[in-house]
Amino acid sequence: MNRIPNPLYLAGVLALALLLMASAPVLAQDVSGTILSIEPDDHTFDLVTDDGNVLNFRAVVTAGVFINDEASDMWGLQAGDQVSVTYDLEDDVLVATLIRCSRGD
Repeated sequence: MNRIPNPLYLAGVLALALLLMASAPVLAQDVSGTILSIEPDDHTFDLVTDDGNVLNFRAVVTAGVFINDEASDMWGLQAGDQVSVTYDLEDDVLVATLIRCSRGD
């Protein structure tokens, strides 16, 4: 005997599927480039990527900052530094979680 599923049941299954998709973790992304400007007090910086795009980042307060593989903080970074940034996209904002700087002092 074939039965047509209850429309309320189908709506519930669809709502659950949408909820699971929306709550799926976002994978971190990486980008490299040169710091154009930095505001350590605001935890923000602008980066020129290796292909010429300018990206605006906000760093989380707990972001890891490393200069030549030594732990540092946002105040240790300077305009002109070559960096690799690991970030997440949250509400159209690039949020840096890890900043690695290579500097040839």
